[in-house]
Amino acid sequence: MYGLESFFSTKDWVIVALYLAGTALATTWYHRRGGRASSPCAPLPWPVVAASLAASELTAWLVLAVPGAMLAIHGDLAFLSWILVSLLVRIVFGGLLIRRGWSLHDEAGMKSRDAPVPGLRNLMNGFGHLASLLGQGLRLVVLALPLLVLTDWRIEVCLLLVWLPAMMLRRTGAFRAVVCGEWMHLLALIAAFGAICFFLAEQAGMGRDAALGLLRQSVNFEGEARDKLAWLHFEAGPARHFTVWTALFCLPWLQFHSLALDRANLLRLRFCASPRAAGLAVIAGGITVTAVLLILLAAGLALFVVYRQDPPTDPAILKALAWSAGEPRRVDLAIPVWILTEIPEGWRGLLFAVLFGAGFTGLHGALLASPAVIATGGAPGGRWRSGQAEILLWCLALLVLALGMGHSFSGSGEDLLSFGYALATYTAGPLLGIAWLGARGGDGMRPTGALVGAVVSLILVTLLRAEVVWPPLDGASLGEFMKQSPLFTSTGETTDGIRPILSPVWLWPFTALLTWACGWKKRQTRPLDS
Repeated sequence: MYGLESFFSTKDWVIVALYLAGTALATTWYHRRGGRASSPCAPLPWPVVAASLAASELTAWLVLAVPGAMLAIHGDLAFLSWILVSLLVRIVFGGLLIRRGWSLHDEAGMKSRDAPVPGLRNLMNGFGHLASLLGQGLRLVVLALPLLVLTDWRIEVCLLLVWLPAMMLRRTGAFRAVVCGEWMHLLALIAAFGAICFFLAEQAGMGRDAALGLLRQSVNFEGEARDKLAWLHFEAGPARHFTVWTALFCLPWLQFHSLALDRANLLRLRFCASPRAAGLAVIAGGITVTAVLLILLAAGLALFVVYRQDPPTDPAILKALAWSAGEPRRVDLAIPVWILTEIPEGWRGLLFAVLFGAGFTGLHGALLASPAVIATGGAPGGRWRSGQAEILLWCLALLVLALGMGHSFSGSGEDLLSFGYALATYTAGPLLGIAWLGARGGDGMRPTGALVGAVVSLILVTLLRAEVVWPPLDGASLGEFMKQSPLFTSTGETTDGIRPILSPVWLWPFTALLTWACGWKKRQTRPLDS
């Protein structure tokens, strides 16, 4: 598609194929070693679970998104505040697991003194299905992006080509086997991005002080200087994504959803021998994710220094990165494009193989934790059962959703970091509200009210994300709607100048409270027996 496919040699493709084959064989070996007949749910050491938690989160979209966010001229280290708050939340959550010993074998919010209300459980399951599909669709899009760089195919073709082998991975092992093997992919990712940082430092060819000075005085084409090392942003503007205020008041809601309500993470934690071991896994996983994200931030900043000193001139590279006004617009492709064009043959094949292997393994685990698979005995100890209509429908729905997401992402111009967090807006808040209502029991909530709150939340998110969710609409009609909507502000005459007045991350707490408030009911006072 971009004319860069000639950089990737046959030798590189062979390395990728061998690496992926080795990944499948390793998962199969772990599956056979575990012995599904003897004790498929036997406890795993908590460091293995911690590595699995970290690898799953990183391969979802952060591996490509974080370096890209640092590359743009207007980007800085604002995401660092999110990283630190996320670590703090995980330490608190892990500490509560250790001290309180919460049970991990019941759906969050569904265990109470009273029997679960069927309507609420169905609502919880429905939004859980949607959350799983959105997460897996995002993983498919992230897997397709490097393939988009390596070939001349459209995003739809790349998505289909990564979807097919992902569906075949269901034959290679159970969820336990995936968890056991993810530590290898985590170490490979750390080594790969460590090598990328080394190569970038060699290519930059400047000292530490000179590089820091260039980063502190980043000047764009308009002559505006920006400090790319700034990370504490206290601006109160509601449209900004990554500030201290969104980190403190919005991110903890998403982190709690990820740790307490995400099916795949719950299944991983259930492999721990005790709540104390689960708490240690959460804390260690958080520390690992923080360390890797710091490496990714360093890689993005180093690539920025390289491109500021020696901007690309190859027309194929400029086209792939959508280079304009001295900076790339497709920042999420920057690391794959740099690997493809600057790393020697063989090494670049190995680096792409690491990205594909970790991505496919993360998607494999997410698929095995899908509601359709769990319903047919696929997790945590079993594996997929062929011939199940639910699994086939799930896979087809995933493909259709991923195609829509890929088309929407490629046409929106939104960076991958913001796109990934915005996807969580559809389900994270309503799921939290439903879980809290479930904890109140049947006499303290109204399933119909919870449904109304959840539907209103979805409508609100869809309206706020109009420019991404509705790409098939005529551009003029969409622009006119956005200009008339109170949810958007216009900074110019064209649609490009229309922006939402509110960042989607603020909807995490708002939609959670909205769903909870709509479904809340005062408990009836029960008369004492005489």
